[in-house]
Amino acid sequence: MAFPSRTYIQMPQLFLFKGFRRILQTALIHACKCQSVDLLALLSHSTPISKKDLRSVLERLEDFYPTKDICIQLHQTLNSKPVDGAFWSKFLSASDELKRPLLARGVLDFVLTTPDSHNIATIMQTLRSLASYKRFEEFHSLFDTLVQRLTDAQKKAFSDELVELLANTPYWNEALGFLPSCSHPRGIRNLSEGAVQFGSFEDVFRLLDNLNAYHEAPSDRFFSLFFDRLGDTNDLKHVDRLFSVLHEKIWVVSDQTAREITTWFNSRVPSAYQAQMEDVQISGTTCSHCKSKLPVFRIDEENLKRMADEFYQSAFKGTRQEHLYLTTTPKELSTLDKFLNEQTMPFDCVIDIMNVVHMMDAAFVPEKASRLVCEVLRNLNRRFGFHRFCLVGKGTRVVGNKTFWGAVKTLGNQLGISVFTFITDQRSDDDIFMLYIALWSGPRCHLVSNDEFKQHRYTVGLDLGIRISQWQATRQIALCQQRRQMFLEPIQCDTRAHGSLSIGWHIPYDDKSQRRSYVPPNHWICIKPRSHNK
Repeated sequence: MAFPSRTYIQMPQLFLFKGFRRILQTALIHACKCQSVDLLALLSHSTPISKKDLRSVLERLEDFYPTKDICIQLHQTLNSKPVDGAFWSKFLSASDELKRPLLARGVLDFVLTTPDSHNIATIMQTLRSLASYKRFEEFHSLFDTLVQRLTDAQKKAFSDELVELLANTPYWNEALGFLPSCSHPRGIRNLSEGAVQFGSFEDVFRLLDNLNAYHEAPSDRFFSLFFDRLGDTNDLKHVDRLFSVLHEKIWVVSDQTAREITTWFNSRVPSAYQAQMEDVQISGTTCSHCKSKLPVFRIDEENLKRMADEFYQSAFKGTRQEHLYLTTTPKELSTLDKFLNEQTMPFDCVIDIMNVVHMMDAAFVPEKASRLVCEVLRNLNRRFGFHRFCLVGKGTRVVGNKTFWGAVKTLGNQLGISVFTFITDQRSDDDIFMLYIALWSGPRCHLVSNDEFKQHRYTVGLDLGIRISQWQATRQIALCQQRRQMFLEPIQCDTRAHGSLSIGWHIPYDDKSQRRSYVPPNHWICIKPRSHNK
C-alpha cells in the first residue's frame, strides 16, 4: 500500500512522566500541521499515556480515518515498548466521548480484523462502541470470539460486564446464561433495559417480576426508554401495568423519572389525562391537588408478630455463633422475657424516656423531669388516645425517684392510664429493647423516640431492615422542642403507587429532600383523567 510522503518530528527525550504533558502539547502544535499518521507516530514514541492526556491530543485534531496499516504500525510500536495494555480501549473511549466517529471507525475496523492481537479490555471497549454505533452483526461476531477466549473463571468474573454489553443489543436475551454469576439487581436491571429496547413488553414485565420489592427499582434509563417506546393510545395498558408493578413492588421513582412520566402524559395529543407533580403532597391520606383519599398503611398482627420474632432472633441472639448475644446478655434477655410474659395486654405506646428527659434545657432536676414526663403522657393520651404506656431507658435516675411515681399515680387516676417501666443497665443498648417491645405489642402500638435505629436496621439485614423502616414511618412519633408542637406525627398513607387508568394514579417520587432515614418521600405525581376534572 502506497503512503504519502511524511515529515517526521524529532521528539525530545521523554523521561518517565517528567514534563510529559508540556512536551506532548508543544510537539502537538507541530503535529497538527502534519499528516494524521505522523500524529500516531508521535504518540507511539511516548511513555504510557493517560486517557486525559490522550483526550488533550485528540481534541485538537479534526476527525480522520486511520487506515489499518497505520493502526498496525502503531500497534507494533506499542507492543515493543513498556506501555499499559489499555491504550486502545482508552483511545476508543476518548474518540467516542469527543465525537470523532472516523477515528473510532478506523480503530474498530482494525480490532475487528485482528481480534486475536488484542486483550480483553480492548475487546470489551470495542464491543461497547460497536453497540453504540448499532453495528450489531459485527458486535455479535466479536462477542462470540470473546466468549470463546474466556475461561469459565473469567466468564464468572466478567459476568456483569458481559450482561451489560449484551443488554444494549438485540441479543440481550443471550445474557440470561450469565445471570446466575452476576450481581442480582444489576444484571436484571441491565437486561430490563435491553428488553425495553429490543424485546416485547411481555419480556419487560417478566424481568421486572424478578426484581425485589422496596430497593431494586429499575434505573432512570429504563423508565426513559419505556416511555420513549410508547406510541398510540393502546400503549396506555402498558403504562397501567407498569404502575401496577410499582404498587406491588413498593417502588418509589426518582425526581428525574417523575418528570419523564409527567411530561409523557401532558404532551400526548389528544391528552386524556393531566399529570401534576409540583407541590403535590399527601396530608394524612388526602392529595393536596385532587383531594382524593389514598389508602392507609396497614400491617396485620400475624405479619408484625413474624417481624418481631425475626428481630428478636437477629438483633438479640444473632444469626451466627460469633454474633451470639452481641447486643445484650443472657441474663438481661431473660429479664425481658419475664417482663413481657407478665403483661396481660400489649402496650399502646413505648417511650424512650431518656429522649424525653433530654428535652429539658437546664440541668437534670428530678421534679422537673417528672413534670415533663407527665406532660408528654398527658399529651399522648389526649392526641392519640393511648392508655397503656411502657417507659424504656437506662438506669433509674428518673423512674427511681419517688416524686416521679407520685406524679404518675396522680395522672393515672385522672386519665385512667397505666404506666410500666423496663430499665436496662447503664452499659446496655436500651434502643434494641424499646424497638422490640413496640414490635411485640402489635400493630396498634406506637414508639416515641428521636432515634432512627439505623444501626439496628442494618444489623438485621436488608429485607427485615426495610420492613422495620416502613413500620417506623407509620408508628414512630418523634419529639419536638417547640411548645406548640410537641410531636412529629407518623405518616398515615401507604407510600406506594395507587390507582388505575379509570380513576387516575398517584405515584410517589424521591426529590432527595432532607428527612429522617425511615420516612418515605412525600412528593407525588397526581395523574387524573380529564373527564374526572370536569
